[in-house]
Amino acid sequence: DGVTYNTENPQFTDKGEYKVYYRITKDRYTTVEGFETVKIAGKKVSITADDQTIKAGTAIAQNNYVVSGLLDGDRIAELVLVPSTTDVTENGTITISNVKIVNADDKDVTENYEISCIEGKLIIGQNIMESTVSGYEGIYDATVHGITVNVTNPTDAKISYSTDGVTYIENTPQFINKGTYTVFYRIEKDTYATIEGEKTVTIQEKPITITANDQNILWGTELDKSDYVVSELAEGDRIAELIFTP
Repeated sequence: DGVTYNTENPQFTDKGEYKVYYRITKDRYTTVEGFETVKIAGKKVSITADDQTIKAGTAIAQNNYVVSGLLDGDRIAELVLVPSTTDVTENGTITISNVKIVNADDKDVTENYEISCIEGKLIIGQNIMESTVSGYEGIYDATVHGITVNVTNPTDAKISYSTDGVTYIENTPQFINKGTYTVFYRIEKDTYATIEGEKTVTIQEKPITITANDQNILWGTELDKSDYVVSELAEGDRIAELIFTP
């Protein structure tokens, strides 16, 4: 400070500019006084974020970076890698923030460094769903049938259906009568690639046999219209009308 002097030469470690006053005395010699400066520039260090490719919904790795220029014994104590987006992208970036450097004694020495941060490239891709979709083909059995959509990953995907490929609903269309029906499906989930497709439901007619029993009647008497045997009717179905022709 130019006021208080002692015989120890001040020493400095941290970045900065320091003024040191000196005094040289000796009996019968003219005293010499003055000052000099000690300038310690910040040490240049570079931190480069690694490029990363991840799936949407996944956090970037926080330890993927390279440091050059640190003094022996110093280390990165804190650092945050920040993605430019969490959406699907081919052109994202990873920036570096909140850097803290400490020495071997865990003293914060960040201010002694001139830090150059180099961003990395970030690619976020869509997740791939795992699903199976099947149609139906069978003989008429008086029960309803539709397509079957099973999604194993993710389990909370939204499934919607359509009979025209334009208007979609959440309930799968069901069919009971003979015919071939096309059902469109769509599987959706944020951060996943949407799956669309179509399957058919084919219901074939069911063969049945109606056998009229032999009848012996008198002339002028009507046939017994209930005297027949039916086989292979679907459960719950019945003959409502039938004509006997002699």
